[in-house]
Amino acid sequence: KKDINISISNDVLTVSGLRNSSEAQNSDYVIFNQVNYGDFEKSFHLPENANQDKISAKMDSGVLSLTLKKVKEVPDDIKKISIK
Repeated sequence: KKDINISISNDVLTVSGLRNSSEAQNSDYVIFNQVNYGDFEKSFHLPENANQDKISAKMDSGVLSLTLKKVKEVPDDIKKISIK
């Protein structure tokens, strides 16, 4: 959690952070596990109907979940003009 940053700028949501290195070895068996590490960043364009004030983030067992709420539907201000 402490190594992840979530920000919004110009209708773009950005998730960035630092992934620490992780290596595991087992002496009884030939098992080796290596995870990539370093800085990462991913950006997403938010849809027009996303309420940017109601975005929430939750992390559970290393999985980050973001929840975006929709803005209540606003009636279109489109006026039709009849042709005479």
